[in-house]
Amino acid sequence: MPWKGTAILRFASHEREFLGVIRDVSLGGCGIEVGSGIPASAGMGVVVELHTRREPLRRHGIVRRVQLIRTSEVETCVGIEFRNSLSAEAMQAFGN
Repeated sequence: MPWKGTAILRFASHEREFLGVIRDVSLGGCGIEVGSGIPASAGMGVVVELHTRREPLRRHGIVRRVQLIRTSEVETCVGIEFRNSLSAEAMQAFGN
């Protein structure tokens, strides 16, 4: 899987920022892998800042899925739906 970039997640209910790796991204949302447990559940609001080799993209979204993907070293995958879709031009930053 080619490297798509990193992401910073900010939840309204928590002061801490969570750093993750972009697993996938589409016009309507993204999947972020976080190397820790996160204080999130489906339906929560989130601000996600996507960092690629280009300018960072910031989007408000809604958590749609939280899945524990590894228990030995806690890793979580978060599925996020953007409130406003990415443009086709912005998608070029991810090689899509």
